[in-house]
Amino acid sequence: MTPLEQLADRFVDSYAAIDPTIATYLGVPGYDDAWPDLSPAGLAARADLLRRTVADVRDCPAADHREEVARAAMVERLESELARLDSGWAAADLNSTESPLQAFRQTFDFMPVDTEADWAT
Repeated sequence: MTPLEQLADRFVDSYAAIDPTIATYLGVPGYDDAWPDLSPAGLAARADLLRRTVADVRDCPAADHREEVARAAMVERLESELARLDSGWAAADLNSTESPLQAFRQTFDFMPVDTEADWAT
């Protein structure tokens, strides 16, 4: 794995831990029994993770053109989410179709249900 791929993998692991609903959406195992911290402290921790990751991605050399594109896409998406958090809208995100409350409910749709162990969470 290249350094950028390793960094991206570490980010997915860290983001899964900080937002278990996204982990479940993405199929990352081990988070089906947890909810994200939507308090101001939890949102600040998420923003800190994004800031650190943007800095790390910017400092990470790209192995080739494919990685240059991947690096640019990562920075754009991370900065976009960071801008949403910094604006304060993430703390006031409540609407009838797409908000943390709906994400909690939808998480159950993405959880595996094939085995008895799946149902235990």
